[in-house]
Amino acid sequence: EEEHSMLANAEAPVKEGLAVDLLATKVAAERAELDSLVEEALTTEAVAERAELDRLVAEALAMEAAMEAAVEIVKSEREQIDHELAPVTKKRRGEIRLEAAKAETDAAQKERLAMEDASKQAESDKSEKEQV
Repeated sequence: EEEHSMLANAEAPVKEGLAVDLLATKVAAERAELDSLVEEALTTEAVAERAELDRLVAEALAMEAAMEAAVEIVKSEREQIDHELAPVTKKRRGEIRLEAAKAETDAAQKERLAMEDASKQAESDKSEKEQV
């Protein structure tokens, strides 16, 4: 019986050690499972965030392309308007030059008439003085 008691006492720490080892193994397994779940959740979240970023980039690129297309449309319309206005603009420039030349001619004519009138007036004044 003493032997049995000694064996029981000797086995108790071994059993406790085995129980602790078993518990530690269970804890480690649960910890690994939790780590795996956390990693999976983080990966899923990162994938979702990456998908959202990719969507935003695609949206920005689409907006940029739309803006570039709008700029090209405006440029094309501007070129069309310039092309349509070119004859009118050319005609108007010619009209402006003609008006300027006419105004210059009219001014020269008025100046010439004014000088003739002044000359006639001077001759008339001279003639009157001679008569007096």
